[in-house]
Amino acid sequence: MVLTLKDIDEAVRIAGNLDLAALHLGVGRRTLQRKRKLLRVTEAAAPIQTFSVEPPPPDDLTLAELIDLKKKALDRKVAKAKWSDLIPVKVNIPGPVCIGVFGDPHVDDDSCDIRTLEADLDAISSAPYMMGLNIGDVTNNWVGRLERKYADQIATRRHALKLLEWVLGGDRNWLATVLGNHDLWNKGGEYINLLMQGSNGVTEAHGARMGITFPCGAVIRLHARHDFPGQSQHNPTHALRRELEFGYRDHILVAGHRHIDGYQVVANNAEGIVSHLARVSGYKIMDDYADEHRFIPHRMNPSIWFVIDPANPHEPEKIKAFWDALEAKDYTEHKRRRAKV
Repeated sequence: MVLTLKDIDEAVRIAGNLDLAALHLGVGRRTLQRKRKLLRVTEAAAPIQTFSVEPPPPDDLTLAELIDLKKKALDRKVAKAKWSDLIPVKVNIPGPVCIGVFGDPHVDDDSCDIRTLEADLDAISSAPYMMGLNIGDVTNNWVGRLERKYADQIATRRHALKLLEWVLGGDRNWLATVLGNHDLWNKGGEYINLLMQGSNGVTEAHGARMGITFPCGAVIRLHARHDFPGQSQHNPTHALRRELEFGYRDHILVAGHRHIDGYQVVANNAEGIVSHLARVSGYKIMDDYADEHRFIPHRMNPSIWFVIDPANPHEPEKIKAFWDALEAKDYTEHKRRRAKV
């Protein structure tokens, strides 16, 4: 029992003296006397509180609240991962369409073939059936020690943002935008995500796998990544073939990043489909880093264009690849006239 001075004084008052009070409280007389004296000194030394402050409310989550929030965050991530596994995309116009895959633009670099890029951008703005797929690295977006390379180009960081808006903004018909490693430097592509918020297309970091459903009911699976793992000096599409063997088996697989071109068609008997594998070199046609390390150029065109005829019953004829935007557009228009759409 913890005795207070009030308890001791009350016991002494009732008992009449200290001896009887000690007996009543079950302690020795001298112990009670010392305790009483100590408490009087302590209370006398205690400062007089002239005011009091109400304690603040808790400013942090309780354990129960924290666990509940973590459960909700996990549910959101699981739902996003399930959606990303095969992003549902619906094409609302009937007949054949064309999807142009744009290799790494690096639009602010002095070595960007901006004339060809401008013509290709005009192509995906010319008709609703002409769509674009940006494979990543829209600008150099130099960071860290590489920031010194801004001294080697005309465009400043501010100019680079203007060029970025020119590529991704306006009336461009972007089906999907993949954020590459350069895009993800400096705040992780926040500016691109903000810029693309008003777009109907898909915007994803690293890659996007889409299940494109057409009005005729056909579904074309397109898997686009800035790059796939795996490398071979003999085959520029090796990484995509590796994905086809050990990952997803889709109709179209495309990548960029390495600034080389390659194209391969694979009959996938297990799935009953024909798979088109393409790596695009992009619009940066000269590179001092490549010169330094003697990377031999393997270029055909900075973009590749897939004309998709979803209603075609002959599987090998459903998808045709072109290395020129105008050729692809002419063929698409021809197919659309034949389909009477």
